[in-house]
Amino acid sequence: MAKKETAINRKIREAQEQVKAAKAAEQEAWKAKFNDPAFKAAQAAKYADYNSPENVAKREAAAAKREATRKANAAAKLEKQMQVAETVFGKFSVKIRRKMAFHEAGHAVIAELMLNGVSEATIIPAFKTEYEAGMPLPSEDDVKSFGHVLYAWGGPETAPEDEATRWTMGSMAGAMAALIATRNEPNNPLNLNDFVKTTWGCRIGASQGDSDNVTFRLKALGIANREPVEKVAARKTYELLSEPRVWAAVTELTEVLLKYKLVNGSVVKGIVKRNLFPNLALFAGLDMQARY
Repeated sequence: MAKKETAINRKIREAQEQVKAAKAAEQEAWKAKFNDPAFKAAQAAKYADYNSPENVAKREAAAAKREATRKANAAAKLEKQMQVAETVFGKFSVKIRRKMAFHEAGHAVIAELMLNGVSEATIIPAFKTEYEAGMPLPSEDDVKSFGHVLYAWGGPETAPEDEATRWTMGSMAGAMAALIATRNEPNNPLNLNDFVKTTWGCRIGASQGDSDNVTFRLKALGIANREPVEKVAARKTYELLSEPRVWAAVTELTEVLLKYKLVNGSVVKGIVKRNLFPNLALFAGLDMQARY
């Protein structure tokens, strides 16, 4: 025996049917509109007008104007940063400036060799608060970082341990290059154990942010114990930086950074290529040919 429909259920069913009928009527109305020759003609006229040479030229001109404005604003901002950087730089000794440049050059060259290259390297300081016109010029105490290297993302995926080592090398290379530049090597070789435990391990100075980056990266790769990775990375980084052609690239990039303050990735790539390309056989296992 069929269950008798209650008054409440009947009202719900009727409401649902009304909604369904309304949707169907709406769909039919849209179909009729789209199939109407007048509507099709109007749409075709709008499409033709939108894609007319005149309107295409107007859109391209507007886009070019927006891009020119964006570039002009970016250039003005960079010019302001450069002016402030020059002022702050003038307060540092030549020795400190060179150390800063060697630090960023070390990052950039090793990243170019071991990672997917870099998109930018600079020794323009970043400040704790953004400098605006009319504000007192920032001092050394206002500096958040003395430069940076932006790594280019992408590239082939490798085993977590290998990726961890390569990323640690890129991060470690800055502090190590700055130390090598002040040590009269090879007569005074770097003690890697001391480097890992003190300069790097204690996160002294500029290595603090680099060490924090490695901590974040290793966690993302699921590696809890960073000590073995750091020991291998320190040895490999030192081996690379001790190779004359690699160090020549670091030194050349240092001079370029001291002169221009900011370079893009193509400049870094060109310097590395010019110094290392004749001797690629030294780096067995690195797919250098594919990089250039």
